[in-house]
Amino acid sequence: MAQIKTLDIARQDMFTSEEELLTKYDAQRVAHLMRLRDMYNWILANPSEPDRKFVQVFMGRYQLCQSKVYADLALVKELVPMLGEASKDFHRARIYDMLLEAYNMAKRRKDTKAMIMASKEMARITRVDVEDEKRLPFDMIVVQPFTPSFDPTLVGIKPIPNVDEVKAALKRKLAVEIPDIEDVDYEPADLEEESLFPETPEAS
Repeated sequence: MAQIKTLDIARQDMFTSEEELLTKYDAQRVAHLMRLRDMYNWILANPSEPDRKFVQVFMGRYQLCQSKVYADLALVKELVPMLGEASKDFHRARIYDMLLEAYNMAKRRKDTKAMIMASKEMARITRVDVEDEKRLPFDMIVVQPFTPSFDPTLVGIKPIPNVDEVKAALKRKLAVEIPDIEDVDYEPADLEEESLFPETPEAS
């Protein structure tokens, strides 16, 4: 059985809780995922810092060699564009938990003002105060009929009156300028035009 790549696991479980991760992967893999999560959050919080600063921070934080930190940095850079929405949901959930804890602390202190402020922030991040968007009536959208045409004026192109002569002259010119051009065999595409564009009776 092929070994699952760390990148694929991180893409799927970067923000899964550590307790759940330990039920799915070995402790060494989980520790690596938690380190990647820490690095990912650091990059989001310090987008303008150079790579050498990242390496310096995490060599000291995790007692890693330089090559190992650079390898992790490469992984994190691949993950950043993949996890944007997941990261937002993860941090939204963390903020909600913190606000809930603040609300409960205010409730224990019977601090009504703090309870209201926490409630407002919880409503803001969960968007419960925003009316749900109405579903678009896709079933009522009518597909516009299109009729094929060889008339270039329909798309704003001025027709060439002697187009066949122009094409022949251009072919002769290119044959002289680029002698390596070779004719190739081709087969006309079977567009099944009769089924795609069935004839319709003219309206009387």
